[in-house]
Amino acid sequence: MNLIWLEDDLAIWPDAPQSELGKQLQDGKFGHCVWLTDDADPLAASVVGQCAVVLFPAITALNDDAVAPVAEVVAAITLPTDKSPILIASPSHNLLGVWLAYHLMQQGAAPVHAVARVRATCEQCFIEDGWDQFVYDVLYQLQA
Repeated sequence: MNLIWLEDDLAIWPDAPQSELGKQLQDGKFGHCVWLTDDADPLAASVVGQCAVVLFPAITALNDDAVAPVAEVVAAITLPTDKSPILIASPSHNLLGVWLAYHLMQQGAAPVHAVARVRATCEQCFIEDGWDQFVYDVLYQLQA
């Protein structure tokens, strides 16, 4: 398990297997959980009600047609502000990375610095063909 604490109250779990999510939530250290996925299969019964599910559109090609739908989903994600620990988990390094880069931008980072920090935090983000440019396309659209 590669749980990464970004802040005192925010952890990410890239490449999270859905089957392990319930175990991670059992100990009660997280007040909130967000599951980022492009898979429409429902969450296991053990975590339903414990995690907010954010469903991204299925990305069949990393092109201009995919930028706006992904940007729309990323922009719609809001985190609770009650300071109880939040777990952001995803089976996809890339989807989690896009969200994290946008989160860092909301805190004042420029897109290039946000992506660099995501890559430093999670080496597997954006290494697949096309994702390195796609994340910038999404971030620049969100900046506009």
